[in-house]
Amino acid sequence: MISDSFGKNQKIDIEGSSIEGQVGQAGRDLRQFQFVFAKRKQKDLDQRDRQALLNKVKNFWIKGVLAQISDRPLVENRLEERLDVLEQAWGMVYETPQQLRQVLPAGIQITELFCQLGQGGTLLILGEPGCGKTRLLLELARDLINFAESDSEAPIPVVLCLDSWKGGRQSVANWLIQELQKRYRISKKLSKKLVEEEYLLLLLDGFSEVHPNQQETCVQALNQFIKRYGKTETIVCSRIQEYLNLSNRLQFQRAVCILARSAQI
Repeated sequence: MISDSFGKNQKIDIEGSSIEGQVGQAGRDLRQFQFVFAKRKQKDLDQRDRQALLNKVKNFWIKGVLAQISDRPLVENRLEERLDVLEQAWGMVYETPQQLRQVLPAGIQITELFCQLGQGGTLLILGEPGCGKTRLLLELARDLINFAESDSEAPIPVVLCLDSWKGGRQSVANWLIQELQKRYRISKKLSKKLVEEEYLLLLLDGFSEVHPNQQETCVQALNQFIKRYGKTETIVCSRIQEYLNLSNRLQFQRAVCILARSAQI
């Protein structure tokens, strides 16, 4: 989990900064992935505003936070598909446990997995504390930012931390508008346009840091959000145990778990 304050004297606590782990060299050559995200017609969006937001995300999260750990020795982590942790919207029934949980091939890249989902894709990233979830999220963010900079109609990747969501009657959409103003210093009018017209691609860290009394409500709110904003691609990062303790489940399309080192042997 990364603290989400952009302050000058910010002390950054990077979850997974002391571990070794990475899934491939995701996004080093973006041509290897098929990006099929919904095009956002942005004729009414000032391209200077768009680029300014991309710059802010890249400068803080990629050049700042991710760069602090990107030069450390790496050992490849393995990922496990976890359909069993999601609420299946179509009520699908799986005959065997192997259909619900499957270790993915070594070397598979998180960017590839996400791009396979296509338009409106939703992905949950799970793992134990310190396993590198945030790092994986930011590597994906890096690749998506690179793509967004090469295509002016691609969605704008934005990293935010869910620990500031307080629950109650606040919707995820309204929370996003407030966070865009506070964290990225953009106007309320522009923040509302970005959310309402679905120009964003959301990378949400820190679900586990939401107050325990609000985590069930947060799952419900996220489910309501993806129903209302079906073209907004959304990735959520959480510690696995906190998520499994909940009675509600995210209605996402895909979930992966970073396997513990002992489980990879």
